[in-house]
Amino acid sequence: MKAALVALSLSNLVLILALTVPSLLESAGTVEAPPLNEIEQGDRYYYGAEVLRVIDGDTIEARIDLGFDTFRVETLRLYGIDAPEMKLAERPEGERSKQWLISQIGEGGETAIRTIKDETGSFGRYLAVVFYEGRNLNQEMLDLNLAVPYSK
Repeated sequence: MKAALVALSLSNLVLILALTVPSLLESAGTVEAPPLNEIEQGDRYYYGAEVLRVIDGDTIEARIDLGFDTFRVETLRLYGIDAPEMKLAERPEGERSKQWLISQIGEGGETAIRTIKDETGSFGRYLAVVFYEGRNLNQEMLDLNLAVPYSK
């Protein structure tokens, strides 16, 4: 089963890279990545995704296109950023971050995502960089002070 998923991921990666990466690389900003010894070269995958809902400024639920008419709904944590929380004193800033993200991709918006590792992090969420129309939304949130760099 795992070999089939790896083969599916690799074929999907080749297709998406051929179609989207050249334009993404031209216009996308960068998000600070963890040290290379923490991320192996093969631990990055690109997928098409439909955003089903924006949970908060750094978490979305998306329907991910795995290829061959195979889809999976996952909660994704935006990699490398930490947006204000949606509760207590941070609520106004958290709502601002969430509304900005909704205004960019909407709910039902088509995006491309790059997962950092195909395994879950804390709270069972996959880590992802979200691209919309060739723009790295993770980086834009940092640039606009809607989020800060994530630190453990």
